[in-house]
Amino acid sequence: MARKKGMLEHIAIISVCVNGLLTYLLNMTLTSKTEQKKID
Repeated sequence: MARKKGMLEHIAIISVCVNGLLTYLLNMTLTSKTEQKKID
C-alpha cells in the first residue's frame, strides 16, 4: 500500500510539472503571435 501511494504521488508531481510546461509553452506561443501582430 505504501509503495502504491508513493507511485501515485510521483504521478501527481509529474502531471503538475507537465501541466506547468504546457501552460508555459502555450503562453510563449500566444505572446509570440501577439508580438508578430504588433510588428505588422
